[in-house]
Amino acid sequence: MHIAQHFFELRAHYRAQPDRLLFPVTVEKLSEVWYCTPRNVKKIVRDLSEQGWIQWQAGRGRGHTSQLAFIADENELLSSEIKRKMAQGQIKEAMDWMNRFGTPAARELLIDWLSGEMGFSRRRVEGDAQDTLRFPVHRALETLDPALAYYAFDSHIISQVFNTLVEYDPDARELKPCLAHTWTSGPDATTWTFHLGKHILFHHGRELAASDVVFSLDRIRQHADRYSASWMLQDVVSIEAVDSRTVRIALARPNVLLPRFLSTAAMSIVPEELARASGDAFARQPVGTGSFRITQLDEGLCALESFPRHFRGSPLLDRVEVYILPGVEEGRIRQPDWNSVLSSDGRAQRPSSPADTDPPQDWHDLEARCICCSVLAFNLRKDGPHRHPAFRHAMDRLLDRERMIADLGDSLIIPADGFRPAAIAAPMAADRPTTEETGAIRRLLLESGYAGETLRLSSNSYHETEANWIIACCRAYGIQVELRITNEVPGQAGAGEPDDFDCRLFGYVPIHPEITEMGAYL
Repeated sequence: MHIAQHFFELRAHYRAQPDRLLFPVTVEKLSEVWYCTPRNVKKIVRDLSEQGWIQWQAGRGRGHTSQLAFIADENELLSSEIKRKMAQGQIKEAMDWMNRFGTPAARELLIDWLSGEMGFSRRRVEGDAQDTLRFPVHRALETLDPALAYYAFDSHIISQVFNTLVEYDPDARELKPCLAHTWTSGPDATTWTFHLGKHILFHHGRELAASDVVFSLDRIRQHADRYSASWMLQDVVSIEAVDSRTVRIALARPNVLLPRFLSTAAMSIVPEELARASGDAFARQPVGTGSFRITQLDEGLCALESFPRHFRGSPLLDRVEVYILPGVEEGRIRQPDWNSVLSSDGRAQRPSSPADTDPPQDWHDLEARCICCSVLAFNLRKDGPHRHPAFRHAMDRLLDRERMIADLGDSLIIPADGFRPAAIAAPMAADRPTTEETGAIRRLLLESGYAGETLRLSSNSYHETEANWIIACCRAYGIQVELRITNEVPGQAGAGEPDDFDCRLFGYVPIHPEITEMGAYL
């Protein structure tokens, strides 16, 4: 254990004692504070004294207590230690220390300091300038195995580390070459041939081969129980390496969408030997062909460094640091000034003057809204009142979307009756259901045969507030709901049985809108 932690544990226990004032203690009491033997207590006390953090006067003889005084300023020392840990990439431990030992005032100061650390910076590393972008996220990275990706942010990081055979340009609405420089299909779209580019390297130095493509796609299609993206390959009869740079895919029936499917993050190409040998560990030690490679991945930090041998050239940024801060309220840490990174001509600039931050005349500001639709899905594989269409119809009518937005606000914007928002709706009046509507809902429940059974609702912590709102609405109509909060990723190792719930509330983010919507329906 680090000596500073002993100091903070001691200071937390004697919080009421003022600095630089001696007070009586016993070795036995300190043993309880540090959960150690009296012998170790003496060593810790000696170390803290040598650091100049405490003053210690040992009691002389039996029955004489010792005297202790705190010399070091707790907040200054904590700030110094947390900054040191941050610099060493020990983000989770630093945040744990801040939450465990920091006073409210100290935490506020540290959060302000951490906000200032976000954004673009340039520093000298071994004589060269290194451009780094640092930003916070407020949920954990679940997996960086492309085939297992479930959350949108995971898929975004995956797209920096891996490449797919082809890429989809949503603006031009067309497919473009990536790992495959060209591809062809037979006249009936049942045979597709992809030709790989030359000298494409994985991060560990080996050249991409057709066998990697065969392995990457086969592991998904042959294990539908493990990989939810397998539906995109359900028509595939065989995938073969014609030679080291040519892959042929045969289908049972025509599918002109196959190249579009192969452009999704789940279909990223992985190195066969590493993915086979690593097994589940590959998700935490990913190796791809992407423009960035992972250099650190733990509970607090995901660090990516540019891959200088990337087949499209090195990216503009040298390093990206993603601080993973699930315990910090969103909005407490300021997002970076994204204008401080300009890439129109390959420059990365600091916001030191208007010339640095004013964009060129031909630039246009764009604002994009990331759409996430909250979905309540019923488990029709499980017996219960929810299997009756009238019950689900009643649930649909009693959940007043406009009232939910009025009550909860936050990021809720548009009442949803499907995955696609037709337009940004104007503010709506959130009236309570009319007597007529209430009667219709009760008639539907009566038709369904609902007799007071408890409905088991599963959700995650990100949707807990919405889940509790739904429970309150159900209670008003006599529907009993039991909530289970779990952040397990459905279908992944360690997740609970898929049929132990009646309904699940989750967020749907259309990363590839047409494809993910098709997958959601299937």
